[in-house]
Formats: sequence, C-alpha cells, structure tokens
Amino acid sequence: MNSSEHPVSANLSLDVPESLQQPPFDLLSERQRQSLVNRLNIRYYPKHTVIFDAGETPAGLMIIMKGVVEELSRDQQEVFSHYREEDLFDVSCVQAQGMLTQTKHRFVALEDCLVYEIPVRVLEEYAESVPELIRFWSSDPIQKDDLSQAKHQKNLAEFILTKVTAEICHPLVRVNHKTRLSEVLEHLLVDASGCLLVESGIAVQPSLITKTDVLMALQAMSDRSDRVNLLSALMATPVVDCGLLQTGPLISVECGDYLFDAMLLMTKHQIERVVVTDQTRIVGVLYQTQLLSLFSTHSHVLSLRIASASSLVELQASAEQLKKLVATLFNNGIKVQFLMNLVSTLNEMIIRKTFELIMPEAVVAHSALIVMGSEGRGEQIMPTDQDNALILRNGFEHPDLPSLLDSFSATLAEFGYPSCPGKVMVNNPYWVASVSDWHQRLMTYAVLPSDAGLMEVAILQDARFIVGDVSLFDEFKINFNDKEKFSDAVLARYAESALVFSTPLTFWGQLKSSHDRLDIKQGGLFPIVQGVRALSLEHGIMAVSTLARIDALVTKEVLEKTFARKLSHAFCLFIRFRLDQQLLQAANSFLDSVADNEINPAQLSATERDLLRYGLHTVKKFKQRLRHHFHLERL
Repeated sequence: MNSSEHPVSANLSLDVPESLQQPPFDLLSERQRQSLVNRLNIRYYPKHTVIFDAGETPAGLMIIMKGVVEELSRDQQEVFSHYREEDLFDVSCVQAQGMLTQTKHRFVALEDCLVYEIPVRVLEEYAESVPELIRFWSSDPIQKDDLSQAKHQKNLAEFILTKVTAEICHPLVRVNHKTRLSEVLEHLLVDASGCLLVESGIAVQPSLITKTDVLMALQAMSDRSDRVNLLSALMATPVVDCGLLQTGPLISVECGDYLFDAMLLMTKHQIERVVVTDQTRIVGVLYQTQLLSLFSTHSHVLSLRIASASSLVELQASAEQLKKLVATLFNNGIKVQFLMNLVSTLNEMIIRKTFELIMPEAVVAHSALIVMGSEGRGEQIMPTDQDNALILRNGFEHPDLPSLLDSFSATLAEFGYPSCPGKVMVNNPYWVASVSDWHQRLMTYAVLPSDAGLMEVAILQDARFIVGDVSLFDEFKINFNDKEKFSDAVLARYAESALVFSTPLTFWGQLKSSHDRLDIKQGGLFPIVQGVRALSLEHGIMAVSTLARIDALVTKEVLEKTFARKLSHAFCLFIRFRLDQQLLQAANSFLDSVADNEINPAQLSATERDLLRYGLHTVKKFKQRLRHHFHLERL
C-alpha cells in the first residue's frame, strides 16, 4: 500500500463535510457531528493506489473528499461500484459493535484521492452512544432506507405516522336517546367539545348531536307567533323524537389507525370530526381543529376550499395550490405511499367538482365518470395526463353531451392536468359508451386478443369511480372479477408486456444508463405495475392500486411475504426518485415528458445508488418469476 497519511490535529476545527449532514450522520446532534469532524484523519492516495485489498481489515470508514475509488472483485475481473466525492466506503465491513471486519473486495484509487477516515475506535464509541448509526450500516437495504427516511420524516410525518389512541381523543359526553332536548342543550353549553353521543339500547344507532343541530331544529320552527309554546314543547321532547339523530353509521377510525387516516376521512367526507372506536366500543372523538393545529400544510383546508368552490375559477385556484402542497409534503419527508393517498383524494375531489359544475344533473344521474392509469391506481402524484372515460346507462342520450365533454376535458387541461397524447379522454367518443357496449368490448378482447385490445384491458383494469351513478361502475367492474373470462394464453400475452423493457443493469449487476440517464419508469415501475396487474387479473383481484394488489397476492399465496415486501419497497423507491426529478424540473421550469421519468444515478448518494441497484435486482427477479409463471421463458 502506497499512501501519504496526514492525521488532523485534535485542536483543529474543520467545517462539517456535506456527507456528514446526510443519513445516517443526521442522527447525530450538531455537537456530536462537530466532535466527529475533529477526530477524522485525512489521508491521500495517489492514482492507482490499492487503498485496501480483499481480506484486509480497514482502519476505518472512508469518506471521499476528492477523486474516484473503484470497488473490484478479489480476482479484479468484476467491477462492483465507483465511489465519488462525499461517498462513504466500505460500510459492508461494519459490525454491530462498531468494529470492522475484513473487506470482501479490493478498493483502488482511479485518480489522486483525498479522503477522510473515521477511525474504528470512534465507530466503537458511537456503537454505544448512537447505536442507530451503526445499525444503519449493518442493516439490509430496506431497513437502511427506513432509517435514512426516519429523520426526514420527523416534522410532518411525526404527526402523520402517529397512531390513533384513546389517550389523544377528546372524551364524549353520552346521553340516552330518551334524554330531553333541554338536558342535551345544557350539556352542549357546558361541554367544550360541542357535541354529544346519543346511545340507545334499542335498534337506534349511536349518533352525534352538535350545537348546530339544535340550532337548526329551532330554526325549522316556522310559526313565529307560536314559537315560545313550540320551544317549551320541544325542550321537553326526548331527543330521539326531535328528528336530529343521524340515520346512517357514524364515520369512524379505529384505535391503531394513523392520524393520517382520520385526516383522509375528514377530507373525503367533508366533515369536522370523526368518532374513534376500540373494536366495537366508542372511546372518543377527533376534531379537525386538532389535526389542523398539528398539520401545518393545511391539506384539509385545501380540501374544504375544493368542496366549497362554486365556480371553475375558484376550483382552478385550489388545483394550482395542490402542486405547492405536494412539494411541501415531499420536502418534509412524507412517505410516497401516504402522499399518493392524499393527492389521489384531492385530485378526485377536483375532478368530481369540475364534472358537477359543468354537467347537467341528468348527465350526472345517468353516467359514471371513471379515471384510469396511474390516476385510477392512485399513484399519480404530479399531474401527467388525463386518463378518463364515461359509462352511460343503457339507452341514455343527451344532445349536448359531446360539447359538454369537450368543455370538461379542456377545463381539466387548464387546471394543470395535460391532455392524454393517446386521447384516452372523454372528449374522444371512443371512451364514452354504455354499460352493454363496455361489456361487449371487453368480451371481444378476451376472445380475440390484440396488442391494442390488451392495452385497453390494462387501462380499464385500473379504473376508479369518481362521480355519477356508482351502480353503473359496479356493473362495469364485475367483468374483471371473472377469472374464467381470460384463457391462460391470453393472460400470458397480457403479462408479456411487463418484459418488453430491459432492466437497466449490466451483466455484473451494476447500474446501466444511457448518456448518464436511466429511465426509471420503463426499467423499474412499468414491469412491477404490469406484472402485478397480470397476476391480479388471473386471480380475480379487484384491488386497484399496485400496493393493494401486492398485498392481495400475498393473501392468495401467489407471492410470499418477504418478496412482496421487497417488491413494494422497490415500487415506492422508484416513485420517490421520479417525484424528486419531477419536482426539480417543475422548480426549474423545463418540463419534458421523456425526462420526467429519467434520473441521473451520478447525482444520487452512494446509499441511494445502492438502493436503486437493489430495487432493480428485485425487478429482475420479479420478471424471472413472471417468465416462469406464465411460461414465457423464451423472453
């Protein structure tokens, strides 16, 4: 080994390198991080120097300040990785106690290299004081990713990922259904919660009553001259006879659900509170104000603006605000699976409200608007393009429907939802049909499959109801639950498209990119989406999102739980990388439909490159499974 070593003197205070501000070093306090910097050694390795060879035990972990280091196999025939400025190596040697074991590979300086060395004695100390730091390096890639995300999720996700418990709920005052309204009003005036739970031992469902409910009952009294007498009578009336009780079940969350789930329910149903249950027992209530005081991005406020919009102008303002919300949440470390759920809910509200504002009541009553593709699966975080269709009741016609649908598609485009290049939109008459016509079209694709027909099956399989008569959608969706409809040969052809794009890995398993770019959609996302879609169609799975389909495939024992976990993690990782690129493009105003899905591996940290490589290896194994399962070994 030929190297020049220059340890840093103990009293020299250095600036904190950027790499020591990234995971997992962000687990350290500022004081711990500065202390670590002051204990680093600085080492210089000339070009072609073997930094350490296979079988050697390193004196510490290395952080590259300048230069490039190549990791090779013991026989030097295989290149595993290249490490550049701010990258860390060789973390595979780290043991739980902070000690280092022998490295399996050779590390060579491809250029003159200047590196920081974290001595092993320092690592051993941190193994006791900050065990998460050592556990990060000794974890598998998925655990490592979870640990690296945990710190970034501290602000918003600390709230969003908190689970609902009885302790954080506001207690409910309970009254019997025979309690007089005067007594109910007294409780409401005294109790700060502003609502009561009315319970009954008979077939009357539990119900919430608020101050507003009582005021509305009093306002309903029409004869002003006799209002005093009516008020006296009303106050003596049992609450069950006042017409105030809800007729349907209470909207509730269960202890153990996430606060995020409570927020989504309030967003979806446009309500100010949800009941909390522990199995069948009601334990309290959560309020919108509680969540808004914690949730600083005010996504619920945005949902209320969407719901209350009375014009397309007001709705457009809310649609534009949604893009800012996405950037805020993502930059605060919200996991993409939660972000997908929230954005999907808000997108659904915007599309529904747009349809209702434009369409006559007759059209809404006799049709079902559906969205498809990534929007249908609830996986479209940044708007890409419109994918929608309309199901009409058999025999229904409206003379102005074509122009109305043109207006609807144009309005969504103005709101920031681009027109679909393939014209899979309701302003294309092909995507507007009756229930019977949709059924006949699907039967044709099952019996006489074509590439275009199977592509349409894939689009329709992801359909999600937005607005209109849901029974029309239910009738339409039943077609996909018939496992006997599609033959093995058709299913194999359907799954075959998941194998069209090659996995961007070299023969040696390293990342392969073209002109420093890697198409994460073709190489990673699409094989997972289409492969899972094919398996779901084969097994009659009605779930729509990719993650829900993977869970259903585990339940049906098509995928084992361990592999499904890797597949779900890879899927979310690819979406995260793509969203990061999309937000970068949006901030720099150079949107490009092709570059949207491209990432530059060189711009990722060493940990992120390892995760990307690990995820793509999972995709490669999944494609091998699809080949075997559908007998596509020729591909």
